[in-house]
Formats: sequence, C-alpha cells, structure tokens
Amino acid sequence: MICPTSIRPKSEVELLDCTVRDGGFTNDFSFNEAFVRRHMATSSAIGCRYFEVGYLTDPSHLRSSDGFWRNVLPATIDTIRQTVRPDCKLSVMFDMWRYDARSLPPRTDTPFDLVRICTYHSQVAETLEACKRISRLGYEVSLNLICTSHIPSTTWGELRSRIDDSPFLDYLCLADSLGSLVPDDVKRACSYFHGLPGLRLGFHAHDNLRLAMANALAAIQSGIDLLDATYGGIGRGGGNLRLELIALYLRERHRQDLDLEGLFQHLDDTLDDLARAEFLQAMCGVLNVHPYRLRGLAHERLNVVYGSLADVPLSERVSYPTSPVAIER
Repeated sequence: MICPTSIRPKSEVELLDCTVRDGGFTNDFSFNEAFVRRHMATSSAIGCRYFEVGYLTDPSHLRSSDGFWRNVLPATIDTIRQTVRPDCKLSVMFDMWRYDARSLPPRTDTPFDLVRICTYHSQVAETLEACKRISRLGYEVSLNLICTSHIPSTTWGELRSRIDDSPFLDYLCLADSLGSLVPDDVKRACSYFHGLPGLRLGFHAHDNLRLAMANALAAIQSGIDLLDATYGGIGRGGGNLRLELIALYLRERHRQDLDLEGLFQHLDDTLDDLARAEFLQAMCGVLNVHPYRLRGLAHERLNVVYGSLADVPLSERVSYPTSPVAIER
C-alpha cells in the first residue's frame, strides 16, 4: 500500500457548491427556483467547478414533506440551466440504497454532467458496479464514501485495491458525514488513495466540531482535487464547509483564479448582521490584518472593505489606525 508522508498541494482546488443538495436537509428540500437560479449563477461567476442541484430518489423512499430537490426532474433542471446558462457543470447525487442506477437515462437526455453516489464502505462492491454503469451512460461519476470516521483501519487497504481496479471512476469523495474527523484523520484517509492513476480525490466536511475549515486545509495539504462547500455552511447536522470562506482563502492564500466580486455582491445581498460580522473577521484573518482596521468600514460594501484591507502594506497590518479609515467616494 502506498501511503505517502509528503504530498504537494494541487495548484488549483476545484469547488463543488452543494448548498441546494445538503442545505435541503434544513428545510425539507423546499428552496424556490429563484433561490436555486441565483446560487447557480453566483457559483458559476465565482469559478466553482460544479453546482449540485439535489438528489435523485426513488419515489418509494420519499416522504410527504420532501420538496422538489429531494428528487429532481431533469426537464426542470434543464429549464433552469437554459435560463442561467452557467459556466460550471451540474452534478446530482443519489444514495445507493434509495435509487436504482438502472433508472438513470443516458447523459444526452439529462442536464447532469456529474453523478455522485453515496455509499457506506460495506456497499462499495455493488456501488462500483453502479458507477461503471453510469460511466457507460456518458456521465462523469463519483463514489462518495460516507461516514469515513467509522471505517475500520483494517479496511482501508481493501478499499484502495477496489478503487484502484475501477478505472471508470472520475472521483472518490471522502465524506466526514458525522463531523467527527480532525485534521490528522483527514490526512491519513487521503493518504490511502494517492498515486491512483486518473482518480481525482474529493473531500466533504461537516462542521459539528467547528473543524470544517481546518479539515479542508488538511485535505488541501494532502493533495485533494475537489472540496464540497455551501453558502453560510448550510447543511445537515453541524453544517458544511463555508463556500465563501474557502473561496476567499483559495483566492488570497493560493492565488487561485476565483472571482470574489461576484461572491461579495451575493453576500452583500444575503448575509444577516451576525453572518456579515463573522465574514469581516474572516477577511481580516485571511489577509493577516488587525481587526481594528475594520473601524469605519463595517457598513461598506464587501468589495470596498476587501480592497481597503488588501491595500494595507504588509508592515502595517499588525498595527491599527487611531482614527477610522476614510473612504474616498
């Protein structure tokens, strides 16, 4: 088994916006179409690689309270896609035990680019067969290995062998479904799958221990290719990695080509006062600037705040002005 101890981070980390899909657990998948169109357009403008539109679910597994995004209709998603015309690709997810892969039409008959299948480690063999079928239909395919915190240490080697023998897979996504992993756990899990030709590795964080960002950074350091994230961290349980935070980090610290203007405009229009205050502090952290430099800036548009903080010379970022910053208008 190959378990490298030193991996170079990728020059670009792909982002997948799963706000609608994972965020759907917070409101029974009842987002309106305007919400979805807006988030799809924003994520496309930012530079996300994928926008996840929801789940595919067999009707026998639906509850009466489940909204549209729990079992999306390709025709409706295609209408939304034609309206928004995003540059990003669209993904959809299903749970191995809640949808029959044989029900999925060919890629030419749906708006989906990537299909992601959630599975427990005990179901990997049958899930790989479903992945193979979906790949033959023309889709990109991802095996999403959930509840990784409960995978026995003796099982990882077998999982690697099965994945290594599955050249039809585009992605393997490791999910911290219960939000219980710490950064060392993430690095260890990622290490088992390095060196597999053609396979891109993803990570899905949950924030129960408020370690989603720390675990995402550990995944980046471990050479991850793709990170799942949601606006505001909305999602099941303790929530997810915050898309606005990881996008800001990747743009500033990794110089990744992400459009923060679109992000800031979206956040200006959607953040409440508490969430805005938290994001302003995140700006200071990413830019390594004293938080008192927000004095006089707190009510400005986010692009103005960001520009002002970014313009502070590095030698002055540890200090703070004795009077509020004046903004030229």
